[in-house]
Amino acid sequence: MIEVRCLHDLAQAEPWREAINALNLASPRPDPFSTFEFYRNHLRNAELFAKGRFQLWLLLAFDGAELVGYLALKRSTHRVLGLRAARLDMLTEVADRPHLVARNGQEAAVSAALYAYLLSRKKEWSLLEFQQQDERSPLQPPPALAASVAYRVTRWPTLANATIPLDWDSLAGYFGALSSKARSNVSRQMRTLLATGEAQL
Repeated sequence: MIEVRCLHDLAQAEPWREAINALNLASPRPDPFSTFEFYRNHLRNAELFAKGRFQLWLLLAFDGAELVGYLALKRSTHRVLGLRAARLDMLTEVADRPHLVARNGQEAAVSAALYAYLLSRKKEWSLLEFQQQDERSPLQPPPALAASVAYRVTRWPTLANATIPLDWDSLAGYFGALSSKARSNVSRQMRTLLATGEAQL
């Protein structure tokens, strides 16, 4: 049985930092925007610019002690027709498709557990919005419970997405795929960078 925990402070997720990043890399759709470090940087900037206008809802899904999935959401409050309404949506929208990260083969089970958890806390939100989900998203369609008379489910078309196929799987492959002029420019810039002293990433 999958257990879902909700963290409102990213520091609480520090013990699972390596597991979060490893799960992202092992998932069917790994990306740099679903890492612990990206979330931390995003939240640091949010503290500067959003001024506490939202609350982190980092949902971690466990099978026993093993992290098998996670979904980074935020809860914000808005005025709708003069009334205060709370919305849950994706923490960040910079990825090509902000998404549920889950172990390969467990996406459906993790999605069901996350929906059950969110619906059990329905009193804390008015609108649940998963932006830019495509046909491969394990978050759709919503479970039957979400489509019951207690909820209204609406779908909107997603934005167009341009996918670039990659013919390389390593840094050397990437470098080799560049044009000769681009390779020359990168080599020159690297020589200039390394000549300044010790370089760190």
